[in-house]
Amino acid sequence: MPRRNRGYVPGIGAHVVQRGNNRQNCYRCQQDFATYAKYMIEYAIELDIKVHAWVLMTNHIHLYCTGSEKYSLSKFMQRLSSRYARYFNRRYQRTGTLWEGRFYSAMVEDELHSLNVHRYIELNPVNAYMVKKPADYHWSSYGTNALGVESSVCSPHRDYLALGATEEERRRAYRNLFLDNCSQEFLDEIRAATASNGALGSAEFKQKLFEKTGIRYAPQRGGPKEGVVRME
Repeated sequence: MPRRNRGYVPGIGAHVVQRGNNRQNCYRCQQDFATYAKYMIEYAIELDIKVHAWVLMTNHIHLYCTGSEKYSLSKFMQRLSSRYARYFNRRYQRTGTLWEGRFYSAMVEDELHSLNVHRYIELNPVNAYMVKKPADYHWSSYGTNALGVESSVCSPHRDYLALGATEEERRRAYRNLFLDNCSQEFLDEIRAATASNGALGSAEFKQKLFEKTGIRYAPQRGGPKEGVVRME
């Protein structure tokens, strides 16, 4: 499916992916990860972005976040990626592009897919064979969502809050989600939706988005098209 024009409806969670140019590493040491996280916190506060789940991989990032205004998500990613690229180029005395163009994103329907998006993001290091358990990877939101580690980055999604009446109930229920991996059907769906700047949800959800954005998010007929970007 070709990449469509980006649309965003305030108040709806979006899965965001940004990848290093030519899949190059964007983080070479712990200080790099920490610097990106610091900038992420700063701009999330400044632009009123709620980050529900995140992971910083060596050559790409995944976020699940909600913006309060039509363009706040785009501003957030633009400022974050530009500032970090300047830091990275100064630190390693390099020039040129760090990121592979603009970020990719897909709006996500609450209740139907939001918790699966959390799981997909936080399982990235496991599925990449970097660690055996999501708790073993430091640069993700799993520690906050599943174990209660304090974080200035993470804001709980309403579907996360609905997992239980207390913090411990929610964490226990959340950990239970990770007893199984995401289904292949879901993996295919989220990767296709994100690569095309699409939407992840029901036909009714996509129709509502069309009414608000003028962009059609229903799957196109005729099967896959050339130029599809593979999401990990």
